[in-house]
Parts: sequence; C-alpha cells; structure tokens
Amino acid sequence: MAAVSARQYPLQLDELRENALRACQRTRLDPHRDSLRTMDWPDDSTTAECVAAGFSEVSLSDAGSGCQLWLAPLLRELSHSHERRWLTLLDPPASLDLRWLRNAGLDGRQLRIIRSKPGMNTCALCLELLASGLSHTLISWLELCIEQRQSLEIAAHSGNCRSLNIVIKSAAAA
Repeated sequence: MAAVSARQYPLQLDELRENALRACQRTRLDPHRDSLRTMDWPDDSTTAECVAAGFSEVSLSDAGSGCQLWLAPLLRELSHSHERRWLTLLDPPASLDLRWLRNAGLDGRQLRIIRSKPGMNTCALCLELLASGLSHTLISWLELCIEQRQSLEIAAHSGNCRSLNIVIKSAAAA
C-alpha cells in the first residue's frame, strides 16, 4: 500500500483530527459511532458552514495500485456530496480513467475532469477553478512551491472550496 504523509503546511495531523471532531460536533455526529455513509445530512445551508475551505496536500510514495486504493474511498465520498457543486479533478494520472472512476463507485453526475493543454500554466488554471466557487472540492496533482501553495489557499477560501493537492513520489525518490 502507498505510504501517505501529510505536509506540515498548513495543518499538522493533530489539527486535522481536531477539525474533523469539530465538524462532527457541528453536524451532531458521534465520530466513534456514526459513519459518513449512514448519517442524516443537514440541509445545504448547514452543510456549507461545516465544510472548511482551504488547501491541503498529501504525498504518496507511488502511483500504483496502493495510490488507487487510498484514493477510491476518498473520491467516492466526495462525489456523493450533497452539495450542489462539482468534485473537480485537475490533471489526474492516466490510471484514473473513466472506467476506473466508475468501478470505484463515483457519481459521475457531480464529477468533472479537467485536463490542461500542453504549455498551459496549470497552477494558474487551478487558481481560477478554485476562485470560481463552482467546485466543493478540487483535487490536483501538481508540483508546487510555497508561494503557489499560499495562492491556492487564498483562492480556495475565495471560492469557499477545498483544495487537495496530491504529490506522487517515485519509489526511487521516496
């Protein structure tokens, strides 16, 4: 299975855990008893308050089946969101094709896949997509510097969107 490590920017793992517990409290969930699949979701006005906009990044040790095993449940949950906005994938790896996405159980009605054209500034495209507010979550696969991460954080807050960037490290580099 692929090793997953959270970057220290902007949140530590303890802070992520604390934010998840706070979100459970706001939606009257018992995190030890309730499952996200079986909970009764609040109406859209309450849900918007519970979703924290911002930028997160994870590093995976390989792009193989371990990466797909980690991504499948995450993407499935996000694609079945009760929000009326898109789950957007920006330049996903070729292994995440339409057949794989369907087999992973994603709701294609709330999913959009955007592929940048050769020579296009993909980070600028990501900023534009986040700031537009048309997505509840945008998942990208970009190599970013600190300034770009900060810009993505600002754009995500501007569009009230979550941004998850996935960095895939080759087995030789990990």
